Amino acid sequence: MPPVELESDAPLRREDVHALLFLLDDFAYGEAIRSMFAIDSSFEDRPCYIAPSKDVVRLDLFEQLPEVDLPPHVHGPAWRALEGILRSLMNDKTLLSFVRGESQHGTVSFGYHASAPYAAVERVISERVSVLSLRALRDAAQSGRRALSALERASSLANDAAVDDAQREQIRRWVLGERPWDEAWSESALRPGVLALNIARTFDASSEADRRVADQLLSQPGGLEAWIYAVPPDPLTDHFAAVRAYVLDAERADDDALLACCLHARGGQPESGAWWWTLAQLADKERVAAVLRAMDHPEHGVERLVEIARSARPSMPIVLEYVRAIGAADATWDGIVSSGLR
Repeated sequence: MPPVELESDAPLRREDVHALLFLLDDFAYGEAIRSMFAIDSSFEDRPCYIAPSKDVVRLDLFEQLPEVDLPPHVHGPAWRALEGILRSLMNDKTLLSFVRGESQHGTVSFGYHASAPYAAVERVISERVSVLSLRALRDAAQSGRRALSALERASSLANDAAVDDAQREQIRRWVLGERPWDEAWSESALRPGVLALNIARTFDASSEADRRVADQLLSQPGGLEAWIYAVPPDPLTDHFAAVRAYVLDAERADDDALLACCLHARGGQPESGAWWWTLAQLADKERVAAVLRAMDHPEHGVERLVEIARSARPSMPIVLEYVRAIGAADATWDGIVSSGLR
């Protein structure tokens, strides 16, 4: 007689959705997060997670691993930082599809475990849902990324910019250093926006072809701002770090001048590398105030600060606190900030 199989009360493990498991510093902009929030050192190894909502899969994490609560002054900054990371991660369509499944519908749950080790949290979550490590995803993205060869960069830019074969060939030759720059391109085929978009995600400072494109971009009016705008949001890779390093190494601007450009560009597009770097600078209110005073029109920079604070309001209200503190340095600025952040 065959054995009798009883139905288990344990939830079935879901393979079609995933949980993301990570440490705060696994996030591409972890350094910026730590600059903005007074995060306790205990979070060096605290496992954080983003998972499908409990209506989709029940993790039972804290039932299996009872938690030792953290004091409010430790929990608060870490939780606010995690909310900011959550918003960025869930704006990435690829990661969103991993967590929610192909439908990309429904809410997600997120949190951290205050006392259990990473391996134990991973084990418990993996009993209910497939686990993805954000660090492993970052490492895979880095190992799979390679610099474009000079010929590939030349062809890529020529195809992005030109409308006929003759012009494509001229642009290819310029990128390869085989012919001089044509000033007419600045007004047509190779405007700053075109140059910036072409190198924004794949710039490699060790490539002579890439440096040629970057130097031409930085020599054009509005070129640096165009590059700032073009840096894509990517929770796995801080693309702005390469831009900043090159701008500083090439002595095109110092950090204060770069911050001024970022303010004019409203920090780049929300949650891009430029945006995250700009947010991190706001914690030093005296430095930001000095950068504003050095501008031809400081009030324009303050208006941009207000716009940045508005974009950060949903998940990082601490940015509003920083901007209000900066505005308090001048009565005119304070009025702009007060009216803009009502």
